This record gives sequence, structure tokens and C-alpha cells, in this order.
Amino acid sequence: MKIGNILLVVMTLGLVLIVLGMNPYSSGIYLDERLGSGETTGMMYAFSGDAYYTLEVNDPNKSISFYVLDIRDTLSFIEHHNISSTNPVFSLRNVSKDEGLIHLDIPGVYSFVVMNPTNTSVGYYLLIDRLYPQAGLFTFGVVLFAFGGGGMCLLKVAPRTRNWSS
Repeated sequence: MKIGNILLVVMTLGLVLIVLGMNPYSSGIYLDERLGSGETTGMMYAFSGDAYYTLEVNDPNKSISFYVLDIRDTLSFIEHHNISSTNPVFSLRNVSKDEGLIHLDIPGVYSFVVMNPTNTSVGYYLLIDRLYPQAGLFTFGVVLFAFGGGGMCLLKVAPRTRNWSS
């Protein structure tokens, strides 16, 4: 395979990674629910990178707790039914309204758990959106694209020399 073809493959792979890094193939989570007294709900989701969250309780006089657990702590929580036996990646306790960033540096499966610590029913909504571009894929894609494109430009610009043998 010629060097030009290899550089074209590298550049194409970089472009594919850039597109995947920008693609909202699973853009986020939206929960709009009501939890009864002491109830807990949650979902597992494959996630990486930073996420922006908005959490709001329908009645500002009530509160809920929100936790993000990695897979190991999720399994521990499922087994023991006790959040204190875990080490959450992110937690908000007894809040009625909040928004901000969650940093999930390691790609993986995370559970997003909402608990009602009160003895009354609570309605809430939770929105979690992934921020784009996804740094890992996007950055590596840019590097590959630049390397492949730069190499191809050098091949076009560099004078071609021939080895003349007598």
C-alpha cells in the first residue's frame, strides 16, 4: 500500500471520529416524575465527558436527593439498598432546584439516582444533556485528520526525486 493511501485512510478515520465526537447519538436524559414518600428511582446510562444538568422540584418547599454512581457503586447500591455504602461520583442532597456541570472523566456506565428523603410525595424534573464535542473522540479525530491531511499536503508539495541508476 502506498504512503498516500495510508494517509488517506488515517485522514478518513480522523474525520469519522470528529463526526462521532459531535454526534448527539444519545444526547441526554429527561425525567419528569413523582416520587412517593421515601421512594427511589434511577436509570443506568453509558456516559462520558461533561454533562449539564437541571434539577427542579415542582414544590419549592420540598426537596429530593440526586446521585451519580459508577458501575461498582451501582451494584453495591442495588445489593445493599443504602446510598451511604457508596462513594457517589456526584451528589446533591436535599435540594429543590439546582443546575450545573457533572464531570464524568472516565467513559462508562453510570446510574443516575433520584431519592425522596421526605415523608410526602414529590414531583420533579431532571434534565441531563451531554456537552459537545466529546473531548476524547473529537480530539483524537482532529489529530488523525491533521496528521493525514498534513502528510498528504507534504506528499503533493515535496519534490519527487527519482533514483536514477546507470
